[in-house]
Amino acid sequence: MTNLVLGWQVTPRLKLHTHVLFEGIQTSYNTDLENYIQSYVSYYRYMMYKEMNMENEAAGAWKEAVASANEVTMHKKIPARAITNLGGEYSFGTITLGFDIHNLFNLLYYRSGMNTNVIPQQGRWFMGTVGVRL
Repeated sequence: MTNLVLGWQVTPRLKLHTHVLFEGIQTSYNTDLENYIQSYVSYYRYMMYKEMNMENEAAGAWKEAVASANEVTMHKKIPARAITNLGGEYSFGTITLGFDIHNLFNLLYYRSGMNTNVIPQQGRWFMGTVGVRL
């Protein structure tokens, strides 16, 4: 992750700023709970069939357990991206007005949490601020 921040003092009262965030390619590794449960249930059936000497059923349950176990961990590639933000502040007296545009190009992207699936991020959004110096 790399940040590029540029600020300009256009006039004594007007300040502008840009922020560009570069994020490289990521891989998300997450547990698919549904496949995990299916794998566990299939393995349990395999064990029960083995105890009852039901070899054909045990073989089928084993194949099902292995197939679902291969899908327990999901690997998702998250492409590289650059998110651009723009903003400005205008001051007069003790009052400062600000306006920011986040995700200027409305890039649709995802981020990976530590123990969560990929999380869709917000598109373009705006924020206005009013500050009063006391």
